[in-house]
Amino acid sequence: MESTGNRLRDLFEKYLANQLNEEEYAELWKTMQSDTTTPSLIEELQMLWESSAGSRAPFSSEEWDQKMQALITNYPNDTEDNMPPAHRLWISKTQKWLAAAAIALFLAGGYYLTQIKPSRSQTQQAGTLAQEDKTDIAPGGNKAVLTLSNGATIILDSAANGLITRQGDANVSKAANGQLAYNQLGGSASQVVYNTLRTPRGGQYQLKLPDGSMVWLNAASSIRFPTAFSGDKREVEMTGEIYFEIAPDPAKPFSVTVDGMKVNVLGTHFNIMAYDDEPVVKTTLLEGSVRVTKGHSSALLKAGQQAQINKEGKITLFKQIDPSEAIAWKNQLFWFEDDDIHTVMRRVSRWYNANVTITGNIPQHFTGSIPRNVKVSRVFEVLQETGSIHFQVKNQEIIVTP
Repeated sequence: MESTGNRLRDLFEKYLANQLNEEEYAELWKTMQSDTTTPSLIEELQMLWESSAGSRAPFSSEEWDQKMQALITNYPNDTEDNMPPAHRLWISKTQKWLAAAAIALFLAGGYYLTQIKPSRSQTQQAGTLAQEDKTDIAPGGNKAVLTLSNGATIILDSAANGLITRQGDANVSKAANGQLAYNQLGGSASQVVYNTLRTPRGGQYQLKLPDGSMVWLNAASSIRFPTAFSGDKREVEMTGEIYFEIAPDPAKPFSVTVDGMKVNVLGTHFNIMAYDDEPVVKTTLLEGSVRVTKGHSSALLKAGQQAQINKEGKITLFKQIDPSEAIAWKNQLFWFEDDDIHTVMRRVSRWYNANVTITGNIPQHFTGSIPRNVKVSRVFEVLQETGSIHFQVKNQEIIVTP
């Protein structure tokens, strides 16, 4: 009979090759979270993962997004309710090499927790909280409002799929997967008109610009853009948080303006987080190069770097960051890196459209990943496992106490 270690190696290799079926996904995550995984075996899996990642990514970015969405749809809660709290998804800093694998395994129906186990008292506290307050909040979804050039608005989450309007020289259509697309008609634009796409708290949406560039809006965000790009430049304005994948066009440089900051690009992938209630504006570059300018200061970013601009306009360049953190929201994850409770709850508040009240001193900092496609009580369960912290939900209000 094949040993557990050999079976786990085989399953993990098949996972890296994208060859697992449904039953094997379930078997892989269950074996990985069992007590049979030894340190030497974990090290061997790490070598397999790094070898695969170093030579060729298991999936392209498009395949990865499709795979995640399929897993979310097909495996929403298969094993979640049967899992002990110690096996929720929570990735420690010491094993980041397994983060991408753990994310996919979670979305296939399982959680993977490393090195963090709740005490008996913490487990009892979580159970008591669940008994005391049955109120819960559903996660956000594809919600947005499109404002046309004449001021009229279209609520996209209730609009029918297909062609919804014509703006300037572009047909505007809505897809079933929460994407708005501008298809520029032939010929030069007769006039430049602007539209604005806005997501509420608890909303997200995708946009295909008339030049083919792709845009993902996080909750409480907006983008103002021309319905057809004319002339020798492409310019948009934004608020909140947006991830961009810009279609290359050296003859028409692309730029994003937000809160007095300007990001100039040719063709690249980057994320801008610029919420008013955050202490800094973060521009994170995944591919290509961009220049960030604020007043008389500027910084040139290369892939894997991040520029932060504080309220005084000072630019700080971070040359070695993990871009996965910046775009985790796009892949339906909260990702925390030594964040305090105020930072954590700002993100939770925006996604679950809830007001948050924090009372008392909560010194804990949080590092790890939690899915965004679950009710808020699931997020609380994971956070509570890291220390003495309590949550209550009352009429869309979250109360956090030590």
